[in-house]
Amino acid sequence: MKHPKHPKPDTLGGDETDEIDDLMAAALAARDTPVQLADRADKLRALLKPIYKLSYKTHAAISDPAFQSTLLSKKEFYDRRITRIPDVVDFDKAANAACSAADDDSGEFELSENQSFVRNFISPRTPYNGLLLYHDVGVGKTCSAISIAERFPELRVVIMAPYSVQSSFRAQMFDASKVTWSDGEVATSKQCTGTRFLQGYKGTGEDMDAHAQRLIAQRYAFIGFLKFANQVAKMTDAEIVEAYAKHLFIIDEAHNLRSQKESGSKPAYRALQRVLRLCHGTKILLLTATPMFNDAREIVDLVNLLLINDNRPLLKRSAIFSDEGTLLDGETFARACVGYV
Repeated sequence: MKHPKHPKPDTLGGDETDEIDDLMAAALAARDTPVQLADRADKLRALLKPIYKLSYKTHAAISDPAFQSTLLSKKEFYDRRITRIPDVVDFDKAANAACSAADDDSGEFELSENQSFVRNFISPRTPYNGLLLYHDVGVGKTCSAISIAERFPELRVVIMAPYSVQSSFRAQMFDASKVTWSDGEVATSKQCTGTRFLQGYKGTGEDMDAHAQRLIAQRYAFIGFLKFANQVAKMTDAEIVEAYAKHLFIIDEAHNLRSQKESGSKPAYRALQRVLRLCHGTKILLLTATPMFNDAREIVDLVNLLLINDNRPLLKRSAIFSDEGTLLDGETFARACVGYV
C-alpha cells in the first residue's frame, strides 16, 4: 500500500501556537492589572509577529477530498503525525507510545502526541466542531477532552456521562494529591490542567480541593443521561437556545447514548439531537472505547450527531448496514467519517 506524500508544512505552529492559545486563555480567565495586561499583550505581539510574514493557508473543509493531506500541511498536525509503520506489531508499539503522556525530568505533565493532535484540531484556530474520540481505556480520552475545553474559555461545558464515571472525570480535571508544594507555594501540579484550577489560591491544606471545584463549577456542568433528557423534554425551543447555545458538549461513554442497558440513554440521544439542531456555536466531543457496543449500526447514530452539529446530510442506517449488521456501503460511511473520527 502506497502512503501519500505529505506537503511541506507551514512554518508556524506547534509550541508557538500552543503558547499563543495559552496566553489568550489566561488573559480571558484572569483579572489582570493594567501592568499585567500590558505585559501579556507584549508577549502576544512578539509571538504573533511571524504570522504577518506568512502566506497563511486556511484550514481544509471537512468536505475537501484532499482533507487529510491538506490538514497535514499545517505544522501543528504534521509534527504529530504517526510516520509509516511496516507491520501490525510495530503499529501496536507505536500507537501505545503515541498515546502515552510524557513525564519530563521537571515533574511537569505533558500531553501525549495524540492528545496534542486532537487539542490542536478542535481549537479557536480551526473551523472544526466535533470529534468521536475512539481509544482504548486508559490512553487519555478524558484528558484530551479537558485540554480542548480549556482552549475555549468563552464556552460553557456540559459533561454528560453515567454517574458511575463522573467522579473519575472530575479527578482528571483536578486531583489535589498530584500537587506538590515548596516553601508554601505550588511547585508542580502533575495533571492535564496544570495549575489552572489553583489560580488565586493562597492557602494550603484541605481547602485546596474546594477552591478548585469552585473554579470548575463556573464553567463545567456534570449531568447524567436521564437527567439531561428530562430537562430538555420540559424546555421550549427558545429555552433550549438560551440554555445551550455556544456550549461544548463532552459525552463520556458515548456508546451508552444508544445502549439498551443505560437508563435514560435513548431519550438522551433524542434530546441531544434536538439541542444540536436548534443551537448555534456548539461543539461536541464523543468519547468511547466501544463505539459499536451492542450493534454495529450504533456507530451511524454517533456519526450523525457530528453531522447534525455541522448541518450536514445525515446517514441512513439501512443504507450503511443491513438488519443483520452487514456493511453495505463502506465507501459512503468512510467518507462521512472524514474529519470526525
